[in-house]
Amino acid sequence: MIVGALRSYRSNHNPYYWHIADNFWDLVQGRYRYAMGGVGNGEMFRQPYKQMVSMATNPAGPDINETCCAYNLAKLTKDLNAYHPNDARYMDYYERVLYNQLVGSINPHRYAVLYQYAVGLDASKPWGNETPQSTCCGGTGAENHVKYQEATYYTAADTLWVGLYLPTRATWRGVTFSQQCTFPAERSVIRMEKGRSAFTMKLRVPYWATRGFSVTVNGRELAASYRPGTYVTIPTRQWQRGDSVVVTMPYGPHLDYTPDKMDITRKQTYKPMWAAAMMRGPLVMAAKDIHSWEEATLHSQADADRLQLVPDYDADSHITHYFRLDAPIEDTTYVDNATLTELMRVAAKRLEEQQAWDNMQTKVPEYAPWAKNGIEAMRQRYEALKAFLSDHQGNGSALASELNAALSMMRPGNLAEPSDLKELLEALKAAQAVEAPSQRLKDAMDYAEMVKAYVNDGSGTKDLIRRGLTGLRAAMPAN
Repeated sequence: MIVGALRSYRSNHNPYYWHIADNFWDLVQGRYRYAMGGVGNGEMFRQPYKQMVSMATNPAGPDINETCCAYNLAKLTKDLNAYHPNDARYMDYYERVLYNQLVGSINPHRYAVLYQYAVGLDASKPWGNETPQSTCCGGTGAENHVKYQEATYYTAADTLWVGLYLPTRATWRGVTFSQQCTFPAERSVIRMEKGRSAFTMKLRVPYWATRGFSVTVNGRELAASYRPGTYVTIPTRQWQRGDSVVVTMPYGPHLDYTPDKMDITRKQTYKPMWAAAMMRGPLVMAAKDIHSWEEATLHSQADADRLQLVPDYDADSHITHYFRLDAPIEDTTYVDNATLTELMRVAAKRLEEQQAWDNMQTKVPEYAPWAKNGIEAMRQRYEALKAFLSDHQGNGSALASELNAALSMMRPGNLAEPSDLKELLEALKAAQAVEAPSQRLKDAMDYAEMVKAYVNDGSGTKDLIRRGLTGLRAAMPAN
């Protein structure tokens, strides 16, 4: 829809469609983006600025950030950049989502791609999409890996923008040039191979660039310093065979913070701490052998130094991406008034929506705004926090965290909840006990497993559960 809005603007020039696309992109960057560039949980946007609580309380564990969404965000970013090629934010983000989630979504050992990505604590990439029951991410998952280079260059009448540093070859204005580098590149050589032409070249200085960033033209340094998050310009010159531009960009460490603190999981609450992913240049770094949030809490630089870090795109199983940072935070029951007000407002609005639907004699729409278990859990936490605010007794911070988590875990009323899987799981267990299952029963079990995964991920419906249960019962051998 959003990509389509920008395409509409291209043809009708109505600014309404431009603002849809551009504002959506801006909303994603701060409110929903994870370090890898992906967004969403269970094919949905959850509460804004709540990336950590959404990840840590996800019923399916660390399987979030649908690959199709990352694919389409990359497509949207590429198209937006065509209108503002001097704004390096677009290609900074494109690089982030490409180098991490998209490159990381293909299995390096066999053909398999990802529906949901793996983000969080002790996460393993849920490889799949090899069968006819593939998700939509099976299609975009195949496309992703033949499109790495398509957004590398942008051109205007007499200007060439270099947005990505990838091995490529291109011909433009009578000049054939190449980038000679490996992936991921800390040094790239742009070499003119044949032809002659006069034009301006602009090279992206990534947001993560350090003091070691350098651009030389035929061996001469282009500038005394470079500003991260911009483009540096090589003024118009006559380019010819043998000319070279060398871009040196050491990958330095930095942190990519979440907008919310890490203070709760589905099973327990924690002392609130800021959280961040560890980056090296544009790459999200993942740590192995971290199995709990206690182990993923960094108290000092020495704790960080002990981590076994590998690039996430090249990691596969039992990897951790986010860490709690034990920086000084005042231990208090005081909760920020703005945060409380917003939490209570959102909760009250959802309860009002549900009550209005409950009061309808004829249900329109057919489904309640919110699934019953999720809204009941949220109601209990809302009432507990409301009682605290009336008498100021108890731990307000913990109650606010619990309400925040309950809001994050709620699902629309047309979606199933994990508790709705009870009958299906019982039937699946019985089917798995059959010693020599028929092919029909094997297919029914495969389908039931898929339904279980969809429901736990947050995108399964009760219709899917009924279909899976019917299939299992019909395929079971007669007693």
